[in-house]
Amino acid sequence: MTGHVVMLNLRPRIIYGIFGGRWTSISGEIGTSLLELKHLSHLDLSLNYFEKIPEFIGSLAELTYLNLSDNPLTGFIPYQLGNLSRLFYLDLSRDDFEQSLTSDNLEWLSYFLL
Repeated sequence: MTGHVVMLNLRPRIIYGIFGGRWTSISGEIGTSLLELKHLSHLDLSLNYFEKIPEFIGSLAELTYLNLSDNPLTGFIPYQLGNLSRLFYLDLSRDDFEQSLTSDNLEWLSYFLL
């Protein structure tokens, strides 16, 4: 069944209960189970609590849209993101990196926020 997933939006949602609203943010590591989504083209993990971009993200060959903005990301941006030749939208804004990607790696991007 996972072969048919083309879009995954894991932005937080507000869940309302008797004590008001609560955000449903995700934390921890981004799991390798994403690699099972062979046709994934749109991935939105913004507004969560991920701390690192895993190298395997560069293996999601069909990805055209990747939003990792507003996460407490630290460390280095993996050069494997340069393997995403179909990617046209990459949003890494409001994250805190030690190093930036060069435009050589991502010259085909139409939209890039850092």
